[in-house]
Amino acid sequence: MSSPSAQQRRKLINSILRHPKNGDWDELSQLLDDPDVIAAGLEYRHENPLHEAIVGGHPEIVQRLINRGFSVEEKGPNTYSVMCMTPLHLAAQYKHVKIAHILLEAGADPTRLSVTDAEETQTQALLIDRLPSNQISLREWEQAVADAAANRHAKSLEILLRYYPGAVCQEILDQGLAQAAAYCRWDEHEMMLRPETVLWEAQIQVIRLLLAHGANPNWMSHPSARPILHMPVLAQAVINGNPQIVRFFLEKTGAAVHKRLPSERWYKNSSIYCPLGGSLLHVAAYGAPLETIQLLLANGADPLAQDDSNALPFHSACQAGRIDVVELLWSLSDSEHLESKATKEGWTPLFLAVVPASYDESAVSVLTFLVEKGADVNAQDRQGRTPLAFYIQQQGSYARERVIDLLRKHGADTEVIRDSEGRTVKDWAAEKGCVYDWDKQVQGE
Repeated sequence: MSSPSAQQRRKLINSILRHPKNGDWDELSQLLDDPDVIAAGLEYRHENPLHEAIVGGHPEIVQRLINRGFSVEEKGPNTYSVMCMTPLHLAAQYKHVKIAHILLEAGADPTRLSVTDAEETQTQALLIDRLPSNQISLREWEQAVADAAANRHAKSLEILLRYYPGAVCQEILDQGLAQAAAYCRWDEHEMMLRPETVLWEAQIQVIRLLLAHGANPNWMSHPSARPILHMPVLAQAVINGNPQIVRFFLEKTGAAVHKRLPSERWYKNSSIYCPLGGSLLHVAAYGAPLETIQLLLANGADPLAQDDSNALPFHSACQAGRIDVVELLWSLSDSEHLESKATKEGWTPLFLAVVPASYDESAVSVLTFLVEKGADVNAQDRQGRTPLAFYIQQQGSYARERVIDLLRKHGADTEVIRDSEGRTVKDWAAEKGCVYDWDKQVQGE
């Protein structure tokens, strides 16, 4: 047989790829053993039979193709035709557990990330080394460094920094560090989510590189279109959720634990807790692991630091319904009447703890803790509302009986105290559609 044309090769490849996805081993094996196909020396430049068998969910064919020598590490395309998916990536994407076991038994590497593979970074280095220096603009160099940092591609970043023409712009290093410290599992290059453990290891590698080249761990940007960059870098590490990254900053960089956060909203995403003028401990008390909070305290964070609204980290923990943090901060505070400390709005910790108690059992424990420590269930905020009135106004028909019962049990008034609009608790309940039997007796009332 004469050497097949490119069109004939493509036709043969298409014929071969059709069968593993459909689970037709007999037809596939006949084609693979066909002397003409063998003589053609086909090269699978995109997906190969193993990839298609995985996508189709056929473990028997996967095993047979591995036995025939198909590599468990050769990459195929993702949904966007980017060549980045190893067979194990594909098995995970399509939730084929049995196939994943087969691949692992055959030696597939479960930690492999395509962009950090040695052969690819070697190729990058070779291409950069061979390109004339004037072929890559300074703006392209800067963008490449920024992208490698933002996507936590340590080996690519190391090569870019090694070959960078001159000193790297300080702003690029600082912004790259801020992006690397932030929490983002989505990989723009591979168009996929990465496991947190893999992400965090990559983050520390990238952070080490940037710091070694002079990035500032206490950097804060000027106002920009990227609101996350308004934060100190360490604040982003705290929000990230990985105590090891926070530990690294504290032990290796001398990052400032006491630095106040900006007094303007520094993160426009409403799901991110954003204490204006607060401290890192405010942020951590609301959502970081307990280990992170302990790290900050051990490095001198002030548990009585106030944000712009006069809220303490203790208020943040109550607002998040975190009983473990509430108990920790209570034990460390030498402030009298911590349970009664009010913000500028007049909100004591009890006001902030009632709303999460609607949906979080831990937050109910916070309520119980506060009232047992002497919190005034009839304290009034600047609008004259008690915690129970505030709760019903905020939650309406979603108000929970157990929360109302708990506050009533400890003496919450329902029909005497009026707010600045003249409403009682029962008035708010009627207006907001809160269904509750106000005539029932609550033990301890």
